[in-house]
Amino acid sequence: MKRILLSVLVLSLIAVSVDAQLKIIEHGVYQFIDGQPVLVEPAGTEDLNGTTIELEAEDLTGDNEHQVWVVNESNETLTLRCVRTELSVVPETENNVCWGLCPISTQTAGDQPVWIVGGTAPAFTETLAPGDTAITFAFHYEPNGTDGCSLFKLEFFDNETTSILYGSFNLNFEHSSSACVTSVDEFENIETSLSPNPASNIASLTMSGIDKPVDIQIFDLLGQTIAKDRFNPLSADRYLIDTNNMGNGIYFVSIQDENQVLKTMKLVVKH
Repeated sequence: MKRILLSVLVLSLIAVSVDAQLKIIEHGVYQFIDGQPVLVEPAGTEDLNGTTIELEAEDLTGDNEHQVWVVNESNETLTLRCVRTELSVVPETENNVCWGLCPISTQTAGDQPVWIVGGTAPAFTETLAPGDTAITFAFHYEPNGTDGCSLFKLEFFDNETTSILYGSFNLNFEHSSSACVTSVDEFENIETSLSPNPASNIASLTMSGIDKPVDIQIFDLLGQTIAKDRFNPLSADRYLIDTNNMGNGIYFVSIQDENQVLKTMKLVVKH
């Protein structure tokens, strides 16, 4: 079974995790009455925050949709943006994430390992008052006739800063004729540091647990690659990132080995 492994210990390395802000539960059954969703059967009560949901893709050639409900358990109104990370994906499959409204184009596996859903467009955020529940969150997965299983991480960040992590869960879609194993711990021995962060002129990337040359790729919030370079950690103790010509904002620094994304970190540029 041919596979692209994209095991990523991602984003929350820098983001501040806030406990007990979101509760993630399986979706209930509802009907649309006069254009509004009305609950017919309640969802389960188990909190899926921090867990992996195991699913069997029922449609091997078309779209498989899975919904969860996102509950604001805090005392503040939260505006959420979702980040989808491909932890381990099968080539030629496609995926998409929706807050009621789906981006027009689906994402082909490997094109954007880390994807901020909808980029900076406000239509792809969700604002929840204290105690409110978002019932329109859905993940779409198309195996396109392939064999294997694909593991994704879904993380919910504060829209304004994308530095506050409110909650996350994993989705594993299996469509395999044989045993299919994925793991988020495959590269747990890799340690990295990125400083200063925020950076104004130069950011220094150090790493350990990697004993061969790797590719360093930097991309922006829209998933566009703005720099790519080859680095051998056995020849130098750090990789320097020149941020002088990078505009203020959030970027992602990805360490890759052939088809594997070993680690991805968030870099804030502030001049």
